[in-house]
Amino acid sequence: MTSRRALILIGALALALGSNVGAQGRSLRIRNFDALLTVYPDGALDVTEQLTIRFNGQWNGIVRDLSLHHNTAQGRATKLNVTIGYITDANGQRLHVDEERKDNGWTRALRIWIPGARDADKQIIIRYRVANAIRFFYANSAVGALDELYWNATGNSWTMPMDSAHARVVLPDGVVPTRVAVYTGPRGYVESDAKIERSGNIVDFSLLRGLGAYEGMTIGVGWPAGHISSRPSRTQEQLATVLQWTPLLIPLVVFFFASRSWQKRGRDPEEGSYVVHYEPVDGASPAELGTLVDNSADMDDITATLVDLAVRGFIRIEEVTESHLFGLSKSTDYILHIIRKRPEWTGLKPHEQRYLEGLSGVTLFDSYDVKVSELQNKFYSKLPKIRDAIYDNLVASGYYLQRPDQVKAKWIGLSALTGVMLGGLAALAVKMTFVMISPIALVIAAVLSTLVMFSFAQIMPARTVAGARAREAALGFKEFLERVETERYRKMITSPELFERFLPFAMAFGVEEKWAKAFEDIYREPPTWYVGGTGPFNVSSFSHSISTMSNAASSSMSSSPSSSGSGGGGSSGGGSGGGGGSGF
Repeated sequence: MTSRRALILIGALALALGSNVGAQGRSLRIRNFDALLTVYPDGALDVTEQLTIRFNGQWNGIVRDLSLHHNTAQGRATKLNVTIGYITDANGQRLHVDEERKDNGWTRALRIWIPGARDADKQIIIRYRVANAIRFFYANSAVGALDELYWNATGNSWTMPMDSAHARVVLPDGVVPTRVAVYTGPRGYVESDAKIERSGNIVDFSLLRGLGAYEGMTIGVGWPAGHISSRPSRTQEQLATVLQWTPLLIPLVVFFFASRSWQKRGRDPEEGSYVVHYEPVDGASPAELGTLVDNSADMDDITATLVDLAVRGFIRIEEVTESHLFGLSKSTDYILHIIRKRPEWTGLKPHEQRYLEGLSGVTLFDSYDVKVSELQNKFYSKLPKIRDAIYDNLVASGYYLQRPDQVKAKWIGLSALTGVMLGGLAALAVKMTFVMISPIALVIAAVLSTLVMFSFAQIMPARTVAGARAREAALGFKEFLERVETERYRKMITSPELFERFLPFAMAFGVEEKWAKAFEDIYREPPTWYVGGTGPFNVSSFSHSISTMSNAASSSMSSSPSSSGSGGGGSSGGGSGGGGGSGF
């Protein structure tokens, strides 16, 4: 048994060592990279790449990545229009190729299968045509009127070393280059470790040293303008540049149509100068007036309903102090006692009825007593129906033609749709073969258009003439509540009951502290509808207690389970074309 185990261990060790040696011996290198670049009078560029590759170990082939990034002489980003021709071995036999798009369509990856790619030198030939590789400079540029081929001949993304590289540029007959340059090394380097030779319309570039992984050779050849028939006029080039940024006009168009819509359907009737009112709008509740003023039924309006129901004898609020950790800490809670039973819920507005139903229905069985803390993560489900009732009653009263919340939601939805559509166009522009529109411009247009639509959503809800007059009266009443402590209005305070009657309206308007301050010498006895608390009673401390209770109720009522928790010149690696590759 011991011998057998030893043999097994020795065999496993030998297999592991053999695999490790095999893995270490598996490598790739490019013996030679030879590129022939032929420029035609119509501006097309034919590229023939001949690669000699050394395969050490077992391989299936290589992947040749062709980068489609291209910048015009004016710096406008475009995509190269590449047509793949034949890919063969040294004997002219076509090789099987699988193609895929990478980098959001900016790279064409050619997976070339090479038979016998094991411990051997193999040669492959890749042919393709580029329709838009030439850059065109105009007379007003630093280099004057010039046509240029600025090309990353080898690419900078090869994962293996390259022993030698050569690129030959053949210009149309009779065209003599006037500017040449070469850059070698990693992306961003400006070294020129290459030899340049000219002969008529031919320029040769030869590396003086090998290249490491992720190094490349970029070449530049310029010649006088007028030999390429596809050269666009200066006006055409300027128009193409302007066209790329035309999406920036979209926010202006969106603003124009949104403004027209607001003028027709979203603008309130012209307001008059409002005067001080000493009474609220007849028949309107605190929540309704608070909503009418700012078009929003927010939590201040809803908690004002709580106090209003208490003042009117439907609810009694009890402040209680609870001890925790054996009395080491204390907290304040509030018990809401619903004094009147369901059969006595008469004379209430729909939102008040739903409010009482919501308070009594947060527990498993209907209860007429509930703690504010017990409303947490429960009462939030009642809020939509309460708000619906407030909005619906304002429409029924003739103050709105459409509910303001629905108008706002529609415009917010339109703003989101606008952003999504323009964002989708930006993504499409990135993947287009020809980049006619700048994706950056579309992104900016999407953001600005969304902001424009969202801003108009806030002002699009429109009141009727009756609604505008009622709002003016509500603001006049708010001014009275806010300035009642001044000598001009203090004479209007006639009794302590006035404090309680108008307190819910002051809460809806957010001026309860100023309202309470005017009653410091009048309101001296605690109300029957609010009990508990410590210390001597005065209206300032009572107002503070009401505000604290209101904040606690607002927080608990609105909380939900989901809301808890958290040119010519350049550097190696630049230029059109390029890319690189790897083995597989």
